[in-house]
Amino acid sequence: MTYAYIHLVINHIPTIALPIVLVFLIYGFVAKSRQLQRFALMVLTLVAVTVVPVYFSGEEAEHEVESIAEVDEEYV
Repeated sequence: MTYAYIHLVINHIPTIALPIVLVFLIYGFVAKSRQLQRFALMVLTLVAVTVVPVYFSGEEAEHEVESIAEVDEEYV
């Protein structure tokens, strides 16, 4: 596995999960469900943890993709 692969796979997790988790969290507050609130906050914490490898693999992934001949640097 390369940094580009790791970055591209993990990069979509926070983008997709954040709105879904926020809906669960808001619904938990509206329904006054402590269990749902805790669940949403735990998942939100896990989503936040996935941002760390995305951030640190981004620069290495950029260098790997720029070395491909068909990829123009301005699109990266």
